[in-house]
Amino acid sequence: MAWPWEFQELTPEERHTRRLVLDRYGHYGALLSVSPMVAMLLVRIVVWAVGFVRTRYAQSCSGSSVGSAGSPSSNARYDVIPDSPSLKSRRLTARGSWETWFRRAKWWLSDDVVIFGQGLGQRDLWVGGGLWMAILLVLCVVETGRDYMHLTKRFGIIGISQLPLQYILALRHVSPVLAIFGTSHEQVNRWHRMLGAVVYSVLILHAVFYLNYFAYMGNFWQRFLRPVIALGTAAIISMTLLTTTALAFVRRWSYRVFFITHVAVAFALPALVLFHAKHASNYVAAALLLLIADLTMRKIRTVTTEAHIETIPGTELVRLTAPIPFSKLEKFRKHPGSHVYMNLPGSARPSTNLLSPTYILFELLFNPFTIAAVNDQTSDLTLVVRARKGPMSAALSRHARPAQLPKSGDNDADEDNDDETTPAIPTVSRHELNAAANTSTSTIPVNLEGPYGSSAYFPELTPHNFDRVLLVAGGVGATFVVPLYRSIIDEAAASPNGGSLKVDLVWSVRGAGDATWAVVSGQDGSGRSLLQDRNVHIFLTGGSGSASAGAAGSAAEAAIELTALCREQQQQATSPHDRRPPPSPHSRFVPPGASNRQRPDFHQIVDDVFRHGSEERVAVLVCGPEALVQDLRAAVSTWVHRGRSVWWHNESFGW
Repeated sequence: MAWPWEFQELTPEERHTRRLVLDRYGHYGALLSVSPMVAMLLVRIVVWAVGFVRTRYAQSCSGSSVGSAGSPSSNARYDVIPDSPSLKSRRLTARGSWETWFRRAKWWLSDDVVIFGQGLGQRDLWVGGGLWMAILLVLCVVETGRDYMHLTKRFGIIGISQLPLQYILALRHVSPVLAIFGTSHEQVNRWHRMLGAVVYSVLILHAVFYLNYFAYMGNFWQRFLRPVIALGTAAIISMTLLTTTALAFVRRWSYRVFFITHVAVAFALPALVLFHAKHASNYVAAALLLLIADLTMRKIRTVTTEAHIETIPGTELVRLTAPIPFSKLEKFRKHPGSHVYMNLPGSARPSTNLLSPTYILFELLFNPFTIAAVNDQTSDLTLVVRARKGPMSAALSRHARPAQLPKSGDNDADEDNDDETTPAIPTVSRHELNAAANTSTSTIPVNLEGPYGSSAYFPELTPHNFDRVLLVAGGVGATFVVPLYRSIIDEAAASPNGGSLKVDLVWSVRGAGDATWAVVSGQDGSGRSLLQDRNVHIFLTGGSGSASAGAAGSAAEAAIELTALCREQQQQATSPHDRRPPPSPHSRFVPPGASNRQRPDFHQIVDDVFRHGSEERVAVLVCGPEALVQDLRAAVSTWVHRGRSVWWHNESFGW
């Protein structure tokens, strides 16, 4: 089949007609970009209207029966928790079969696409991205005739018409997508990345077609170096740089390189496109205005406060306790597991010279940190940060002084038993640990922006929606999982039917020291120790004498040894008003005679959670390294394919 487009010489009237067609299809592309939002908005309006009519009808019916014997009041309505027989009967209906098929299809779409051992995003992104790319290609080809330049320009205008949507998907405060779809920025940001790849592909084809035209017509460099062409080339180079730094291995190597490049290109690209193609001015102006409006709102809602910063003994962890106004506390307390973006103001930066590279670098550094705890009494947020090699970690470590713990020889080690699962070591009390930590405290001004996160959009983790909840954390990922666990337990304790909800927390941590902020009472600001709870299962994967603990010497190792702390907690009487499960020295997720100093067996753990009833609805939430998430998902996948009702959430800061 021959190439259908050819180079044509057009009259001025024909060029004007071509320009009108190009502008029209640019508008088609822009309308396409907002069509999902319009469609979803219409769906929400229809659902609201149907619900409103049903409510009014129910009220009218109940009103007509007021005064009749035994008629219930309309105010006595409540949500009945579905039991196993009702769930089983529904599963056996046609509706239940469709629900099972839908759950399996949804799970399949949420699986990662892996090529040569590399994860390339979830399958729904590939399906959605492929469909969107196909539609854009149709818009790029229709009504171009045999005019090669029309085809070339069409690719350019269609690609640029997607820029407003591309910017909207990256916004955090003024994005209509978040409000219309009722989802979080983190979920929408996945589609921002997908659309970015599609737009980049379309514009690359636009550039390739132009280069081919220049080569065919001759005088290549004379045409290529024209200012308008040079600006287009600069735009393509900028997008190529952005796409390259967004690759997973580059982000792992240096996230700040990706972030700074992203911000720079986001501001530079609209200006380059504006002077390259004036007919695209409406699209790039809209994108730039949206970006500026969002940044303005983020700046307005940023809180500047003096945070207390201290090191956690024997680890690379740094804890920040930041007081915030009581008026802003509720939105942080309401959604456990949320995160904030932290930035250092000028007075806390290594250099206070406004023109120095270091000062400018910190102007562009906004690191995401999960809120480990919210203290209602003191209006404090607690952040637990693992110190890395980046400039933010270096700045925090510079302000945090190391703790001075008591020497291990000052403690009586004779109380340790000969339990084969843990080595006999001396202990340090919580009072000594807190006192030592307080001596290392200093303050640092910080800018906090948030809260953000998917937890605000979670289904209610209550017995009405789920029968069991499995929370899994790896390392510092517990800063997301632990607040959620405590929130679920507190809500269950306050609910008449809360006891029917079974909740388990599995925490895989390299060294015991990395868990002290949560397992030692008060270390995370909550005043409670996880070691009092038999449904909390902590696995130490680094073995005895791990690197994090050994670096602090024998005293720090004694302070962070979980078994000693557990014995201390078990010696205390349980309050009669505490509705949480009593402490237990053994975990049902660890085989008899085995030690918790091992990697968790997720197949055993997941099988134990799912085996209690075929109609139980299970929620699984995980935050941790990619390998841990993949192992857990593989174990859960078996039960999903058996038709079990599973709600899955993976929390990550990959972007």
